[in-house]
Amino acid sequence: MISDLPLWLSILVSAFVVLGALLTMAGCFGLIRLKSFYLRIHGPTMGTSMGAG
Repeated sequence: MISDLPLWLSILVSAFVVLGALLTMAGCFGLIRLKSFYLRIHGPTMGTSMGAG
């Protein structure tokens, strides 16, 4: 299937998707590893905020 996007734009979009997924995964690790309730909430929200951005 031929894409309408140029190759360089497809690579750029893919890189941003992978970067967002890695930030979200880091937030998930924060949810598992941190001790108190407020620290556990802080890890995933920072990862998802930056990942969505």
